[in-house]
Amino acid sequence: MDPYVWAFPKNGGEARRRAPQNIFTENDIYTKIIDIPGHGEYRDLRIENGLKEIEDGFYRVRDEFVRSRKPIPMVPLIRLYAYVAAQQCRTPDMREHYKAQWKQLLDMTDHVHAASARISQEGRATMRWDVDVKGGGTISREELAEVVDRPLQNLIVPAIQGITPALTAFHPTILCAAEEEKFITSDAPVVWFDPEAHKRPAWLRSPAVMYPKTEVTMPIDPSHLLMLSHHKLSRPYLEIGNREVTELNRRIRAHASEFFIACSPHAKTEWYDLGSPPATDDEASNADRHE
Repeated sequence: MDPYVWAFPKNGGEARRRAPQNIFTENDIYTKIIDIPGHGEYRDLRIENGLKEIEDGFYRVRDEFVRSRKPIPMVPLIRLYAYVAAQQCRTPDMREHYKAQWKQLLDMTDHVHAASARISQEGRATMRWDVDVKGGGTISREELAEVVDRPLQNLIVPAIQGITPALTAFHPTILCAAEEEKFITSDAPVVWFDPEAHKRPAWLRSPAVMYPKTEVTMPIDPSHLLMLSHHKLSRPYLEIGNREVTELNRRIRAHASEFFIACSPHAKTEWYDLGSPPATDDEASNADRHE
């Protein structure tokens, strides 16, 4: 019998049985298609091949170390970090995030050049300009527009190269589901979470490596979840009960983009509970004064 999992809409709905190979897929999401004069189109699959190497490294770490609960040596651990970085960068949501960021830069630079040259809105797409970048190089408008049009093809490799070493600032712990409850996963499996974020100004609330309470989690399989944090435990593997697994599943479900995956066709109501927002320091002080 072919294996299958259960896919649930993020915000509730009936589960659908899906084959693992038919989920989290999209055609040519990383492929660079190059038009070679006289020869037609060439499909550059170097990114796909590189991601496959990262995936193969992850499977080896999972099978050789995690499932037998062996300490993970440094080189396999870096392979695991590279997989976490890739899983964070390769989602459609991240593609749209990159596109919006670089589109903002393109529009702003177009506006500056067009205003100085008195070029109409209609004529901006045909402009030519170069911008100096760090390191002494330049980037042309054509190159910047290419990043906007195909963000993952142009940004996923440097993003993985930047995120992977940043993750080494954390201490890894493999959380093991010790009872019947199992971990879910989603179409955005890597979650950055900081329980102290609400205490900072709004523009500083994104979780980051520099914040001491930041946690990065990624399900490895239904029984194991990687947690990266600044808290170093005495053991690399930690068994947790149903209550803790449910809480982590609630976090995973909340950060999904469109759907999440479970081993059972029955979703727990607790996964959909977002809870109540914590009181800010000002709100807590006002409450104390009223009391």
